[in-house]
Amino acid sequence: MRPPMVEDGTRPDIGELNEAETRARREQLRRHTTGLRARLNLLLASTIQTELDRIAGDDGVEVIASAAAVEPTEVWKILAGDHQLTSGTWKRIERILIMCGPAQKDPARVVTAKELFDRVRDLNREIELLTGRLHDFQRQRRAAEVMALSHDRPRPGRPHPDARPRRPGTPSSSPARCPTCGQDEDAPPPSAIGAPACPDPWCPAEPARSGDEPEPATTPQATPDVHGHNRRPDPLRATSQREFMAMLRAYRIWAGNPSLRQMQDRCAKKLSYTTFRNTLAADTIPAKLTTVETVIKVLGGTAEDLQRWATAWRTFAMEPE
Repeated sequence: MRPPMVEDGTRPDIGELNEAETRARREQLRRHTTGLRARLNLLLASTIQTELDRIAGDDGVEVIASAAAVEPTEVWKILAGDHQLTSGTWKRIERILIMCGPAQKDPARVVTAKELFDRVRDLNREIELLTGRLHDFQRQRRAAEVMALSHDRPRPGRPHPDARPRRPGTPSSSPARCPTCGQDEDAPPPSAIGAPACPDPWCPAEPARSGDEPEPATTPQATPDVHGHNRRPDPLRATSQREFMAMLRAYRIWAGNPSLRQMQDRCAKKLSYTTFRNTLAADTIPAKLTTVETVIKVLGGTAEDLQRWATAWRTFAMEPE
């Protein structure tokens, strides 16, 4: 295993890390984020507390909140370090800091707070991606275990789990034979397109019938770019809903620009091609996250892609423009 990476402001390609490296990277970023978050909270709390001491009143928090045009609960959350890392939260923090004397005397406090705020937010996003990558490794192991079990041959004397049940009243020692078409259980099922199917549901040569639900078409995995030439659109760089939707359209092109009919078939018509067309033509984000997730899935997106698009969607959905 390669040595743990040092937090130097650069972001490694998460897709190239193995499980041990991913786990080491996440733990390293968690420790680094804890230190940055502590520095940020100390800076914010000391600045606000100095102003409260200057006011020297029981309603000091209400005075600062009123001057900054925010709710008093926002000031208490900042003092407690219980604030979210969103752009809307920073706007409220900035207004509160500007109302405090220490920040008015030393504007560098606001600049430093903004740098710490942005850095902690970026690191938290990377930690979320690394966590998703670890979940992918776990799912791959489970899928491999299930695949290995499914290929195990049945024990002698035990029916295969995929074997069709015998017709009621048929002795277990006698060969299963369909009285309608005359085929037995050793006959191969009709595989040619248009081959007549036996109308008898107990026919041993007929494959098991499933429901009327259409099977989704196979979605090819999106081919990654050459290392160092990543053209995959990154939704986390979007600064507005319009940019988010432009990146979603660009992602479709990056994934090979499949037709709307192909996208409909790949999701077994859970979304119609008309819905895909209207969604991609809009300048505002869809009302539901599942719509974005379905688009990314039918375009061959990875689990990391789903997390990035979900995070970006939540950013705009929770802070309407």
